[in-house]
Amino acid sequence: MIVLQNTTIEAITQFGCELFIKHRSQLNTFESAAQTIVRELYEAFSTPQGDPLFSLVRIFRFSHWDDLSPALQQQALATSQYWLALMGTHGQEAAWGSRHSSMEHQIIPADSAATPMLQAAFQQIGLRFGAEAQTASTLLLHEQNDFSSLQHFYVPQALGSPHIPAQEDFVIPYGIQSVVGFGSPMLRMSAYLCLCFTRSMLTAADVDKFVTLNLFISALLSRFNHPGSIWQD
Repeated sequence: MIVLQNTTIEAITQFGCELFIKHRSQLNTFESAAQTIVRELYEAFSTPQGDPLFSLVRIFRFSHWDDLSPALQQQALATSQYWLALMGTHGQEAAWGSRHSSMEHQIIPADSAATPMLQAAFQQIGLRFGAEAQTASTLLLHEQNDFSSLQHFYVPQALGSPHIPAQEDFVIPYGIQSVVGFGSPMLRMSAYLCLCFTRSMLTAADVDKFVTLNLFISALLSRFNHPGSIWQD
């Protein structure tokens, strides 16, 4: 397993490259790719003590209502044009191993104050929406010229952070230390966001190494970011 605090950026890059090569021809949907990625991340990284580094890893996809699965469209009821859909989830609890088990985060309207964490994550990563510059409720992803940017979301100490909700139900009982997220815009007015909740403290240097995986994860997910290849079922 990879101990992020002790590894090198070259080792992280090698892991990302192997992840992409291993799965680029084996998967057939965005959902299956997202689920595979979060499982691989959970299983690959450990604390210095040998325990899994992450308590929970999740991937969300930002997209238009039309891109939601039929079941999620029924839940969304077209109340908002753009949504964040949970595409992959893996963690220390069995219930965290399937998006279908999520009670509150299967879909989140992108134009609402859904959670301060997701808002802060998208702002720090640089995925900005049209509502920031317009009064209309429709959200549009701003064009970005630098798609290689490795901006990321980083909360060094989750305990007591206003950006991390569910302090009593999640952060404290599961010993969440730091939170890191990364993502990138994609074609068809979509984007992805990966959020990782750690069980040991990460420094800024640790995070800088880890987020290089964005290059490989975004490349893998982009292969399935088109109609007919989003959902597994």
